[in-house]
Amino acid sequence: PGSAPTADRPRPLGKCRSLPGLQRGSKGAKSSGGLRVGTPDSLASTALPQTPSGLADIDVPSRPNSAKRLPPLALQRSRRRYLNECDAQLHAPLQLPFACGSSSSVLAPNRDLTDRELMSFTTLLQEGRPVEEVDLSNNPLLTGKSLVPFLQKLKDEPMVSTLKRLSISRCIRASTGAVDASSGQEEEGLVRKVDVDVQQPRPSLGEGHDAGRRHCLARPLRRGGLEEPPAARAQIGTIDALKSLLRRTDNLRHLDLGRVSIGTKHQLSLCQAVVKLPQLESLSLADTGLNGAVVGARCIRTLLPMSGGTSLRSLDLSWNALDADAFSCLGECVAATGALRTLKVSNCAASTPDGDTSFAHFLEHLARDSSLTELDVSVNRMDFRVALVMEDALQRHTKLKRLRLEENPLGTLGMRCALRLLAEPRSALMHLDAERCFSGVDGQARDTQLFQATNPGGNYALNLRRPYHRALLRMLYQASERVNLQPTVTFQALRFSEGVYNHPGKDEVGVWKVPTSGKLYFYFDVTQAMKVAVTDIKDRDFSGFISQHLAATRVQPGLKESIPLLAQWKELEGRRREQLVFLAALSKDFSLSTAFLEFVCRSCPSVAEDAVVRLLPCLPCDQASIYMGLMLFNTAGRFLRNRQSMLSFLDFNVDNPTGRYSLDLADCCQYAVAQRMLLLDRWESIVDQRLGRPDTSWRGNGSRFRHERLHGEPMQTFCHSLAEWTLQEFGILDFDYASLQQPPPGAAAIEGKAFERLLKTMWESTCDVPSQVASLRVLSSSIYLTSAQVREFLGFFKTAEDRAEVFVIFHCRVVDRHNAKMWRVRFERDEDVQKLQERLGYAALFPYIQPENARLELDLAYHDQRLCLSIIRGLELKEKGDHCLYNYSLTKPDGTLVEISAGLPYTWTQHQNIPTEGVFRATYRCAPEDRKFDVRKSLAKTFGGLAEDIREADVRWWTGLGEVPPDVVTLLIFLITKYIDLDAAFRDIDGPGGNGVLSLRELEDALLRLECQHFLVGGSEEAMERTANVFRYLDVAGSGSISIHEWQVLNQLWAELDLSIHELLQFFDRTFGDDLQDAWDGLDINEAGEMAEDLFVDALEDLGYFGPVRIIFRILCPPSSTVITESEFMAIEQFKGDGK
Repeated sequence: PGSAPTADRPRPLGKCRSLPGLQRGSKGAKSSGGLRVGTPDSLASTALPQTPSGLADIDVPSRPNSAKRLPPLALQRSRRRYLNECDAQLHAPLQLPFACGSSSSVLAPNRDLTDRELMSFTTLLQEGRPVEEVDLSNNPLLTGKSLVPFLQKLKDEPMVSTLKRLSISRCIRASTGAVDASSGQEEEGLVRKVDVDVQQPRPSLGEGHDAGRRHCLARPLRRGGLEEPPAARAQIGTIDALKSLLRRTDNLRHLDLGRVSIGTKHQLSLCQAVVKLPQLESLSLADTGLNGAVVGARCIRTLLPMSGGTSLRSLDLSWNALDADAFSCLGECVAATGALRTLKVSNCAASTPDGDTSFAHFLEHLARDSSLTELDVSVNRMDFRVALVMEDALQRHTKLKRLRLEENPLGTLGMRCALRLLAEPRSALMHLDAERCFSGVDGQARDTQLFQATNPGGNYALNLRRPYHRALLRMLYQASERVNLQPTVTFQALRFSEGVYNHPGKDEVGVWKVPTSGKLYFYFDVTQAMKVAVTDIKDRDFSGFISQHLAATRVQPGLKESIPLLAQWKELEGRRREQLVFLAALSKDFSLSTAFLEFVCRSCPSVAEDAVVRLLPCLPCDQASIYMGLMLFNTAGRFLRNRQSMLSFLDFNVDNPTGRYSLDLADCCQYAVAQRMLLLDRWESIVDQRLGRPDTSWRGNGSRFRHERLHGEPMQTFCHSLAEWTLQEFGILDFDYASLQQPPPGAAAIEGKAFERLLKTMWESTCDVPSQVASLRVLSSSIYLTSAQVREFLGFFKTAEDRAEVFVIFHCRVVDRHNAKMWRVRFERDEDVQKLQERLGYAALFPYIQPENARLELDLAYHDQRLCLSIIRGLELKEKGDHCLYNYSLTKPDGTLVEISAGLPYTWTQHQNIPTEGVFRATYRCAPEDRKFDVRKSLAKTFGGLAEDIREADVRWWTGLGEVPPDVVTLLIFLITKYIDLDAAFRDIDGPGGNGVLSLRELEDALLRLECQHFLVGGSEEAMERTANVFRYLDVAGSGSISIHEWQVLNQLWAELDLSIHELLQFFDRTFGDDLQDAWDGLDINEAGEMAEDLFVDALEDLGYFGPVRIIFRILCPPSSTVITESEFMAIEQFKGDGK
């Protein structure tokens, strides 16, 4: 109630008074809302008591009404007709502002309207009433029975001219229930005519069932009622009515048909009608049934003509089944039209037999688009392959700001592509929706071609029919372009299935025009790229190389790029699995600052520890940045809790990488170590080429990797070298790495006092052996050692395995490798030395300077061992012809011996001529006078990497106690107790006026005269054989006599004994001080006054000394006794000082 609205003063919105509901009851009964259910007279008089706007008192937002209002009388007649129709159809009127006349928009979404309600509402669409917007979305009960008359009514003026927005989305039954098209009734035969001027009385619901039934039978039957229409009568459906409406309207700007099923026969004609709308800006055909290569592609070409001229700015084709041809057509049309701003193609793709999805064909064409600002590609089965196509296509897009990727199985590899795209400086992308994209397959098959931005080198076999392989090829061309290298330099060993392959150029928008068919095979060589990207780095500066290379190849987000990355991280708060995938993707392709990591930790405290663990390898390589990153743990407890997860990275010494590795590639820290090891291997290959070094690798592939295994399977079965292999996302990677890094010329070893403090610290440490070894690994790049110091280090470790690990750590830090035999003798068994050679390489541990007594066992199936055989054969020929290799043999893999009765072939001086199977065994012996030192030094420089120009006087000629027969050691111990030095012993045995050589007879007579019980020859054949064994060993030249030079071997043995005793004395000084009495008290814990050999050895091992103790005991012990007393132990003091 109130004053009626006028043209100048529209009715104000007052308090909501709902339309009175219909009440079932007797005639004349009143409802709580004041509406009497009865005759049309009573309905009109009650519902509209004073004003024709009786339905207008609904509290709804007012909308601007640009069209003119109906006159009050016409509006009153329209409402009265609507109310009468509602009463006839037995339903309540719709409480809509349009029904009240306060709006020109029909807004009825989500109301579960029925056909009767909409058919009644259609009576409100009278001539002269404008309609600007119609929203019937999400009314799944509506069918064509009501929608057809409604849409046809919209064709009348002025509605057809004022209509701007139409939505019937999610009216899933709209395509059912057709209406006769040939009816002659008014309103186009679609609704019953209601005469509101002459109202006929009819019974109310309260007068009984029979009266109502009689009234219904008296009424004309509506279409769709009991009366069956003639069979020949034509039918019109919702889509036909819609097409008829679209052909007449010119101002429609938004059309939403989502989830309305459109038959194949209507799809093309509907698109033809849509494209003729001159002002249409937004169109939704989501889940309408567009499919098929022919119809789908034709519809797309119709909606987005290649010639342009379309007004569409937003297109939604989601939830339609499009194949590769349709997607390719869509991509071409989007790029050519250049008008779309928003495109939605969610859940339109299907998988293909080659593992790609058809959606990749669409993304590939977006490289030529320059108009899209928002793209929805969610739920399209996009894995890491399609993600790479997306990265390649959109990385230069200057308009796209939002990309929706939800519900795609990207996995870590796919997220890496997405985050690289988000941080691309050339891209305008600012927001990425990637919820529920953490799962997915990350390319575990061996033949999967993966792109690694940090190290893209390797073998590739590309099928150019696949968009993924074409994108990968374009990414490799871009990698070459970034370092200003021509493709002819980086693409090696090209093979193309369709003839000669010519490197493509770029099109007008900068896209590489790669072929779309054929198979391409090549090796992408990154060595030249490394040379260009890394400058002013010394050959031995491994950390400098890694820092420069990662800075050149990894993504380093600046301020502009960091904002969307951090915003993306904030959006993931509370979704732990997605956060972990996000962190894993960042860790493998990004270089981050400590400030970036700090923000990541503070913004999501629940995953702060995981963020530090995973992103620590992304920080700069300097120790300060690593320290600042670790400080983000806040407490020592948090650090210790996560230390084990970071241990592989924290213990990794990039400047001394030699060692054995077992890396879980799913772990970010261990993946970072594997990534750096692959780069170091390529860098050392570059250095080898620059210096002209021969290939001393395990398999002749120029790699420093040895015994590579993936998932426990030898990798040589499927790749020739790790340089040809792309790092996987998962799996256990095991290998040995043997660097050829050498100390620079003039490098100084750690000085004596500092070394003593280091040894004392180790002895006092309560850490277990693995912790000590790990500490030495971290320390190793800061110091250099001599061979004697390495030998002392080895004495701290009990087992051969621990000693081997320590030696591997310091192998590249020894400044006098020509004295390597000093430490080699601490490995008493040949098996231990052979294990070292397997780990470090036979060529690296070959005794170039002192090969005497070397027992060779070479498996000719491997390149480096064939190389060693050629080296030793060439050395033999130059030193003494065919008389240096003894007891040689060649055993085939089946165990049979190869006959070499004529001697070793001369052609074996070249490793190419050596057989590639079998095991060769031999012992090398050479008399001092036959030694060719210059030849040995040359071999050490060529194959062993010896840097310094050494002299023969610099070499400490050495013989280990385990290299000689036990009888020789017994003789040595006997002689040093009788003579001041061994030269005096030689002169005494040779006798006055001797000839300078010793015969076997002279040696026997001397031993008898000196009463050496072990060699007494009083008719004992066994004693005579012992003497003969000693003589044969010392007669290296086989001349039947021992020269003074050959006798010097005993001096080398004595040097070993003397050094062993000095090392024990130094151990006593560190442990007990200068007083040997304290040392004896510490050993003789039982206070027995004497010690047997086993007790002596056990006592020293308990104290932590593992040197050659038994031979020292034999020196201290009298020949006729098996124990040593305190006084005999004190005799060791005479070896202090100069040891004489």
